[in-house]
Amino acid sequence: MNEPDSSSRPALGDQLSDAEIEILRAGGIDLTGDDEDPSKYEEMVAESTAWIRSLFLSVDKAAERLSIDASEVERMCEDGFLVAERQTDSWSIPAWQIIRGDGNRYFLLERRRDVDAAGRKADRDAVTIATVMNTPQRELAVGDVLITPVQWLEQGRDVRTVLQVMSSDPGAW
Repeated sequence: MNEPDSSSRPALGDQLSDAEIEILRAGGIDLTGDDEDPSKYEEMVAESTAWIRSLFLSVDKAAERLSIDASEVERMCEDGFLVAERQTDSWSIPAWQIIRGDGNRYFLLERRRDVDAAGRKADRDAVTIATVMNTPQRELAVGDVLITPVQWLEQGRDVRTVLQVMSSDPGAW
């Protein structure tokens, strides 16, 4: 039985943006697939796509979490109150800035725009910023436990430390 060759695999560019592909490569994920088992390649693409997509919210999902109308979320994106990127016909909203409080209530993370601005100034794209915000960092230790920048800020700790992480050399993460 003939196995499909790599040219018949789904193109990553059809499913992921260049920034998303770059963050996967930077994370050490082999994007070439497995010539012996093409289904492993498709599984890897599906898992990688799901992971990256989990870093962002749609307008409707952000509205649901914040218990407000979707039109209000769109206005918040347009006004720059929420960190968001305009897509072709909607907004892509980094999930890291909407945090869960007590129970099922969600809140906007303080200083979110400062964190995003520090990342942008250091030439980071939205996927990289979202990845850093959700990854435990050496500079953010509480005792012997490394925590994520989101956790650090949720605990009311100094935002300057997160700004330093965001503007540091990516190899340091």
